Amino acid sequence: MSFRGLWIIHEGKIVFSRKYPIIEKQARLQEEIYVSIPSEQQFEQQFNQALLVNPSKDGVIDLNGLWPLVYIHREGVFLVTLPLAQGEVRRENTVDVDIVQLPFIDLPFISTSFVLLEALIPAIAPFAPAYDRSDLIELYSFIARVIPFGVPTDTNINNIKKVIMRPYPQTENIIERQPAWKPHSFKGRQKLEFIITETIVAVQYDSENIENVYQINGEIKCRADLEGFPEITLKLPTSNPLNIIQTHSAITNPDFNTSKKLVFSPPLSSFHLLTYSLLSIPDIPIRGYFQMHINESGQAQVLLQLKLNTDIPNNFQYCRISIPFSREIASIVPTHSEGNVKVNEENDGLVWDIGQRFVGRRREASLPVIVNFIDAEITGDPFIVDSNCCAKIEFRILDYTISGIKLDEKCISVARNSSSFTPKFETSCQTFEYLIWNSWGDVKYSRDPFYIPE
Repeated sequence: MSFRGLWIIHEGKIVFSRKYPIIEKQARLQEEIYVSIPSEQQFEQQFNQALLVNPSKDGVIDLNGLWPLVYIHREGVFLVTLPLAQGEVRRENTVDVDIVQLPFIDLPFISTSFVLLEALIPAIAPFAPAYDRSDLIELYSFIARVIPFGVPTDTNINNIKKVIMRPYPQTENIIERQPAWKPHSFKGRQKLEFIITETIVAVQYDSENIENVYQINGEIKCRADLEGFPEITLKLPTSNPLNIIQTHSAITNPDFNTSKKLVFSPPLSSFHLLTYSLLSIPDIPIRGYFQMHINESGQAQVLLQLKLNTDIPNNFQYCRISIPFSREIASIVPTHSEGNVKVNEENDGLVWDIGQRFVGRRREASLPVIVNFIDAEITGDPFIVDSNCCAKIEFRILDYTISGIKLDEKCISVARNSSSFTPKFETSCQTFEYLIWNSWGDVKYSRDPFYIPE
């Protein structure tokens, strides 16, 4: 991702600005939409007038054709940047629109702009509240390393401070050309690690009138402690199409959506390489059927049935279910098929620990249980009242992803590094929120764009 300019505005005046001629030349190639950056005085006037129309603290505006101008208000100043718009730009749908309505998934250069501006906040905080322009010389040095030629590299403030404070080594024999943003290579035991984590949000209603919710998000973290200035190519083998939400600025190839490859020069610390969601949702991992009824005697008769999808590994790090109630529990009479059932420490819910696998070939588990309550009600979740309740599932599976992403040494190639090392990979799939509402209760729900058509 590239940026044409960066500004800091305090009390309506520009106290810091940086433009990038190389990126500006690229912008001129987009002749149909290109608008040149005005002078500082004109920029101040136009920006202040735009804020009168759209006074939001964070936003995206069109500054007399200069679009998209992204800004945030922190530490008493406006941090403003102008990214280089790439791809199919739906400008008419994003000008003067409230920030929460912007389609960031389709406009990654805007979401990346917000990430960059937020990363700069620790660097400007020491200059608050005066922001004397003569005292901002240190900030120029910092920005020169974060965005040397309009392309962000390493935005970790601790890494940049180390580079600024550390003198150039006299004994380091530099053979290859060093990037301006990484004047020192790593020294020590080399390692390359990737961590893939996918999280599941699922809500099952067992209702003909309410659609089930199902969403899967994932992220890839990387740590590359490698000597020299390597370039890493990572192939992403996946059986399901991905929707790329956000990428790290170190990625240099713009065609990763089609090539399924990520080419990047890693910074000096652990970083989020990629975040994504699934476009095509496979079948839900665990389907459930939950019924709870309170009889005339005040007892709760509960039946929870679960079935594990045959495509999901029957090998959990943990798998447990909790059922909260709005009353304090006196005793329970469970007849569960497997695992352990107990009352939680607060005495207001059940905990069913299935363990590390579903027993039996059918991959099914059931929990019939009778719950006796103390008469007094307790103050808890306002959505959980008597028969309006749900079962909450928590599980984690190692060495597995629903997207089908599975990395190994064949997926990795490292250029400009002659040392031998073995890359490490860690993958996991886990729940973020996984609910099954009582089919005999009055379900409380909100409309969500992600659902399973029945």
